[in-house]
Amino acid sequence: MADQELVNYIKGALAAGREQETIRQSLLNAGWPAGDVDDAFFFIGQDGEYAVSDEGRQQPPERHKASRPKEILIISVALLALAAAIFALHVAGIF
Repeated sequence: MADQELVNYIKGALAAGREQETIRQSLLNAGWPAGDVDDAFFFIGQDGEYAVSDEGRQQPPERHKASRPKEILIISVALLALAAAIFALHVAGIF
């Protein structure tokens, strides 16, 4: 099932006359994975409804930070390195 926030944004943008590729690129630039964007376009294509948006030309919704695995991985590695450094100092008797 496509993300409802994404589907609503795309429907509004299409109703406002924006081109599909322009919408897609805006969403990718906002951090949405290509698969999610494609799923939403597929869902809308099957649904066949393009609701008019009262918000006009809104900005694409930002992807939730928790779903960005690269950032989570970087933070996890940094915390692991910090824990290893503290342990090494403790074993050496410095800390």
